[in-house]
Order: sequence, then C-alpha cells, then structure tokens
Amino acid sequence: MESYVVDMETAVRLLPELEDFLNPTNQALRNINMGKMDHLPYYHAVPEIHVFMQAELSPQGPGRPPAVGHWQLLITKDNEPFQVCLHGKIKGSAERAEVIFVCPNSEAEELVAREAKKS
Repeated sequence: MESYVVDMETAVRLLPELEDFLNPTNQALRNINMGKMDHLPYYHAVPEIHVFMQAELSPQGPGRPPAVGHWQLLITKDNEPFQVCLHGKIKGSAERAEVIFVCPNSEAEELVAREAKKS
C-alpha cells in the first residue's frame, strides 16, 4: 500500500461528491484531537461512499487500559482503489488529507503522487 499526504483539493478531485464535507470535517477533527469541544458536520448519505471513524490507541503501561491518541476518518468509495483518511492535519493554512492506495492504479496514483510532490 502506498500513501500520500496531499492538499484537500486533490482529495476533492478523488471524491467530488464530498467537496463541502471534507474541509469542515478535517477542521473539526483537528479541534477534537486537540481536546477542544467540537462536532463533526452532518452530511447526507452518498451511495457508494462509506465513512469510518477510528481512534488510534496509545499504550499507558502494564495493567492500564490504552488511551485514545487521536481520531481519524477513513472514507472509501465502492470499486475504487484508494481510501481518503482525514486526521485533522494542516500545513500553513491548507487543509491536508492522506490518500491510501490499497491496490495499484496508475492513473489516479500518478495524479496524487504528482500533487503530493508539489505540496
């Protein structure tokens, strides 16, 4: 699996159905992961798009339960070789997303790799 951290515009090109969802969701995740009160924006269901919220767990030592490190949203689209993962990342003032290719796809992966090198 190859992954690239890209600007949000590249993620929007891969998931145009979620254009107005990706930026505010990434901003909310950043706030939540920094311990601030926030909520994820509501979004209507889009056929073929699946959103999973995950927490990265951090060990706290022997005999103690793990702590939540940070939350992330994993977005998949049916029959596409990639996943878009939102961590709440930002670079400068530009929202960032991670694109993960679960199987090779020369056209989409070439676009994302080119955009990742620019940013």
